[in-house]
Amino acid sequence: MRASLASSTQGRALTPEQQHAMDAAFGKVAAVIRSEVSFDRFKYVYMKIYLESLNQSDEGGAAGSA
Repeated sequence: MRASLASSTQGRALTPEQQHAMDAAFGKVAAVIRSEVSFDRFKYVYMKIYLESLNQSDEGGAAGSA
């Protein structure tokens, strides 16, 4: 992600203020991504998929066939 932020400057040097703003923006974006992609957020989806795969194998579905 830092690479894409760096490429957005198109090779130009940033002033200290601009660099500080870029670092702050990176920190905010990283925090949002961490919170949105956390296990707690997807726990229900993971459990549902897991249970569905168990049901398929119990019924002789694709997950249980060999």
